[in-house]
Amino acid sequence: MSSIVESSIAEDIVIINDGLTPVQRYFKKLTDLVDVILYKNPSSEDFVEFERLLKLGGVSDRTIHQIYRNCNFSSWDDYLYKRKGTHTPEERIYVDCVSDKIRGALAGLRITFSKELRNC
Repeated sequence: MSSIVESSIAEDIVIINDGLTPVQRYFKKLTDLVDVILYKNPSSEDFVEFERLLKLGGVSDRTIHQIYRNCNFSSWDDYLYKRKGTHTPEERIYVDCVSDKIRGALAGLRITFSKELRNC
């Protein structure tokens, strides 16, 4: 992991005496947020935080926006609106596409940071 990303994660996550390293704390926060986004009733603010955490992990704006754009949505709000009111099988496929890409982003970051997560 680059030292810039590592120091950003360390600076961004509040120091808590919970026995977790900054990288572990980052992944806990990101994983908890992904659970909210995928399985609960997320808000626009949840997606703002999701983007912030992805950027903190080194994901570019372009890559983040491709999560929904490549699935036929113009924004996170467009995705949320369709997700809450999905009516056609085609819309369901697009919603599932975003969900799969969100899971993929989390998995990709886990691979990127796997050494740091193992050495804790």
